[in-house]
Amino acid sequence: MGSKAPHEMYDPTGLEFIRVARRYKLSEDGLRFVYDALAFAPRLLPDYPAKGTIRGQKLCEAIARFAIEWFGADAAETLAEWKLDTGRNVGQYAVVMCKEGLMDASREDSITDFEEIGIILESIHRVES
Repeated sequence: MGSKAPHEMYDPTGLEFIRVARRYKLSEDGLRFVYDALAFAPRLLPDYPAKGTIRGQKLCEAIARFAIEWFGADAAETLAEWKLDTGRNVGQYAVVMCKEGLMDASREDSITDFEEIGIILESIHRVES
């Protein structure tokens, strides 16, 4: 038996992610994916901060890297289907996840951190160039 994904360890029944997704009209799979990308961020981000908190740009980068790892050539299509393809959309998920206790935010975090990011898969190509 393989190891469980972080979202499965947090919510073994899946009901919490379903409740939040339905309440805010977000993708259930998208919520789970953001949760897992955040959990794997220390492995996904070469410059993961020592204090263990990341800002909007780094969350988007972790999601993009995780999507490429999991979906390869289908990453852009999958993220678009879940409405996780832009920084603004990721910001909407992050705000909801913070409100619902699925993610923590610091006092410095703001929805504006996400607004100028654009297409998140393009942002990781800029970082690697």
